[in-house]
Amino acid sequence: RTMGMSTPRILFKDVIPNLMPFVLVNFANAARYVVFTSVGLAYLGILPTSVPNWGVDLNNAYKQAGALVGTSALYQLIVPMIMIMGIALSL
Repeated sequence: RTMGMSTPRILFKDVIPNLMPFVLVNFANAARYVVFTSVGLAYLGILPTSVPNWGVDLNNAYKQAGALVGTSALYQLIVPMIMIMGIALSL
């Protein structure tokens, strides 16, 4: 203000560029939270199971294929887990 700059110029040149790293980190954390929540709710059967979801895949592997008991259907359990971890780490 003492240099005669307007309020929009101060906001767009000084304030917003310094806030963007915090906004982007919070956005990434919120996106991870949404992925984990949707997978968890689909696994528990709270969300509709008609929509394909990694949580539905994990639930099917656990209940129908017996992936925790035998090794014949273990890929049905491991592949969604790897994809969920990949999304979380990439965000």
